[in-house]
Amino acid sequence: MNTNVIQLHKNECIHCQVKSNLSFRPLVEYLKDRLRTEKSVKSEFYRFLLEKIEKNDQLLGNITAQEVAKYKDTLELIFTILTPLMANEEDMFWALSTPIPDEIFFSTSAFYKFFKDHDPKNKVDKTGEPLEKRQLRFIYNLILERFYNFSYVLKNEIIYAHINPKTKLTQYYNIQTDTKFVDIMHQGDLPEISFEKLGQQFHDNCELEYLTQVLPLQNFHFEGFSVISITDVTLQHAIDGIRDALVNHNYQSEAYTHVIQALKTLSGESNLEFGLMPFLTVNNKLVFDSKEFSQSMLINSAKESDLEEEVFYSLVDKYKENPRAIFVSHINDDQIKKDPFLRVLKEAGVCSYSVLPIFYNTQLAGVLEVYSNQEVVVDDRLLSRLRPAMPLIGQLFQYSIEEFD
Repeated sequence: MNTNVIQLHKNECIHCQVKSNLSFRPLVEYLKDRLRTEKSVKSEFYRFLLEKIEKNDQLLGNITAQEVAKYKDTLELIFTILTPLMANEEDMFWALSTPIPDEIFFSTSAFYKFFKDHDPKNKVDKTGEPLEKRQLRFIYNLILERFYNFSYVLKNEIIYAHINPKTKLTQYYNIQTDTKFVDIMHQGDLPEISFEKLGQQFHDNCELEYLTQVLPLQNFHFEGFSVISITDVTLQHAIDGIRDALVNHNYQSEAYTHVIQALKTLSGESNLEFGLMPFLTVNNKLVFDSKEFSQSMLINSAKESDLEEEVFYSLVDKYKENPRAIFVSHINDDQIKKDPFLRVLKEAGVCSYSVLPIFYNTQLAGVLEVYSNQEVVVDDRLLSRLRPAMPLIGQLFQYSIEEFD
């Protein structure tokens, strides 16, 4: 575990927007409340931690992120009580921060390494919203929830995109902030808020301007600490990207380009390429000369090599009789003798080539190609990452078939 302080927002006075102080008093109140009802062996652990915190008055008052490093043993006990028993700190992205997340004062080794390897200045926020506005939204979200029982539809989470320097592929991380141990005090009487008007402000995306007028931040004080966790959501983001392509694009080349990029992200392999080949027909005869509805390496290679159409059609017709996954990790002369169509791929610079059948409502709709100019083995790990995308690709193929018809 690390007690090195990580400054999340360098050269930006985020915490200046509202008065706040780091304190473990909210945790003490939580432990006391749990001890009133907890009858299991856990109560002994809660009592031990409670006594340890209360021995140090500084932890109950206003302590800086730098000063809290003196209490590493206590922080490790807090980590134990707030995380699952089987959690491994070497693999877990978890940390404690000031109430308004600005300074990390205690973190797992994995979390600390994450921020060392991924400088926050280099991250790209998915929403594109300025940092100050995001932080202001976070603060008012808490105020509305605590004092007005008004829950904003967005959670306290941020999706960051980071380009992996090794693979050059984009990875996505969900950074969540748990504010259970943050208390908020208000000076004076709380003003009344028109929720009808507030709802309209949210709809017009100008709620922050309204809230800063009716709820001035100088009247609020935050005390406690936040718990921050990071989750790699690259796979889910890639699947969402394919869904987005289905919803927001036409079912021709534009959607195919988006889906192929999402598949590369899903695979996590920079040396892999993907091809999409829906089975389009006219009068029950397969058609492969429509560029708008297909991005297939095999079709493009066959055209460049002037492969006779009848040979190609008979090959696909034969495949449709027995659709199955085909894996060729390295195209060599022996493979070409067994499957002559591999010759055109080798001439195009393809070294490995795999085909995965794509179904829609149990009917074969086309194939997904996985290929590379290097020797690649399509293993169970890669297939498991691609599997959630298969039904969506089947839907895309079906839309393309209907549009083509």
